[in-house]
Amino acid sequence: QQKTNVQASIPYYAKICQIVDNQRLPDNDTMPLNTIRADAHAQLADAYYKVQNWIQCEASLMVAVKIWERMLEMPEESDGKLTAKTRLGEAYDILRTCYNTLGKSRLAELMEKRKSKLAQ
Repeated sequence: QQKTNVQASIPYYAKICQIVDNQRLPDNDTMPLNTIRADAHAQLADAYYKVQNWIQCEASLMVAVKIWERMLEMPEESDGKLTAKTRLGEAYDILRTCYNTLGKSRLAELMEKRKSKLAQ
């Protein structure tokens, strides 16, 4: 990761996401892989956020959000579920910023509603 030049890190993050997205586990236990996939896409989204590429940030972060939302639907309590809840709160804030910047106030409001529902 380039600490001084985030722009230079984006191709590496994108490649990591591509590699993780193409992985398949031999058994049907995809949860560990999905957690890694969500984290990879969240890191890519963070890099896009830092360079103010709002459209790409939203696209990458939505991949992670979908995974984390599915993790919340799991019937059993787990550390992954707690982590997903925390990460979703942060993601909704970032998405709200992206949507406000892009002039999509309705979507920004939706992210605020999702975050408040998450806290319940």
